[in-house]
Amino acid sequence: MSSHIPSAAYNDIFMPLNSLEHHYTSTKDSTLLIESILELTEVITNKTDDHWEACFMMGVPPLLTKILFDEETYYREELCSHIFNLFTLIISRVCDREESMTRLKRSPSKELVGLGNDLLARFNRLRSLIVAQNSEFPQSGVSFVKFIRAYYNFCASKNRYSELKIVPVNSLVMYTWVHRVNHVADDATLHIINELSKDWSTVGRTTFCCTMMLDCGGPDVIAQRFKQELQRPDLCSEDFGACLRVLRHFGEKPQADCFIPALVRCDMLKTLYESLSTHVTGDHQEWMAIHKLATLLRALFTKSVEMTSPKTYKHIEYPLAFMSRAATLGPQHDSIDGVCTDHWVPFCDTICQHVLKFRQGSPKRVFMEEAIRHYLQPTIDSLNTYRSENPESHINNNYNWTKTMNAWIKLGKVLTSR
Repeated sequence: MSSHIPSAAYNDIFMPLNSLEHHYTSTKDSTLLIESILELTEVITNKTDDHWEACFMMGVPPLLTKILFDEETYYREELCSHIFNLFTLIISRVCDREESMTRLKRSPSKELVGLGNDLLARFNRLRSLIVAQNSEFPQSGVSFVKFIRAYYNFCASKNRYSELKIVPVNSLVMYTWVHRVNHVADDATLHIINELSKDWSTVGRTTFCCTMMLDCGGPDVIAQRFKQELQRPDLCSEDFGACLRVLRHFGEKPQADCFIPALVRCDMLKTLYESLSTHVTGDHQEWMAIHKLATLLRALFTKSVEMTSPKTYKHIEYPLAFMSRAATLGPQHDSIDGVCTDHWVPFCDTICQHVLKFRQGSPKRVFMEEAIRHYLQPTIDSLNTYRSENPESHINNNYNWTKTMNAWIKLGKVLTSR
């Protein structure tokens, strides 16, 4: 094999690679293994395209895979972290350098896809161990999550999303996310689940959500993890949107029957409201974050407000904030057939029904009416501004605008109803 590799590249890689294989199969000395990994990493990082070809021709990825398949590796947290880092480097660089690797008989992409799928399946079986070791040595969790993200990005860049569906990658990343592996870093977990779930069937979403609630310790554990994510002080708008879109899956029937009560118990409506207040951007990104949230919010509101508990009346303000944002953004960003608008509009009726349960002038009703007033006029003003600035929407019969305006006018009438 060496005759096909320039001698300089062969010699540079041979020594650390041979040392790594020797210490893995013979001495099992963690210090020497780490030294070999670091030396190999330095060679591959700082050298030429010849070294990248030599990396594949001399079997570096298969050896790393073999070591990561060994359960004992995960009890050597520092070693495990360095192996993940090197593998992540190799995966990331292949995206940029593959076309220049002309000596290889087999595509590096095909090799990495095969190895990657085997590894993901293995990780899924070892996920409890990965979580446990992360608590002892957090850097191993950081490296693990970087590897997962690199492999996901690699598959995305090569248009190989289908490969990620062969193995239970969603279950793996959701499990490690719930158990806070690398929770302080941008691990892209929810983005991965959001992307891969776009073409799931209803049955597929139900199976995933129910399996995760069973595997991760129950609906309360997952609900609390979503709450923690939304309370992150560094949560960016992209992560906010991904979080809401994945959360929405758990709020669908039939899994909602056990998940909605868990969200109520952790006061998720308030958390959603507080998080929304820091992510009002007024653009398409904000709309994509909230556009399909109406059903979940209605269920949360209905379950949260108790007729005999005045302290729960505050919950009326939380959905109103989302309703106002949806009303402001929907006419511009919803599809012409109003698929999402048609879910938000009935929410106004839900609010009206709750208000009318109390007699006019009662403290409970006064409180609710004040909450409605806080959002009513600004929302109607926003709708009117949109119409005046977009006169073509009137000419083109923007039914989303009309349905939304009528719903909010009806909501306003409840303020004078007896």
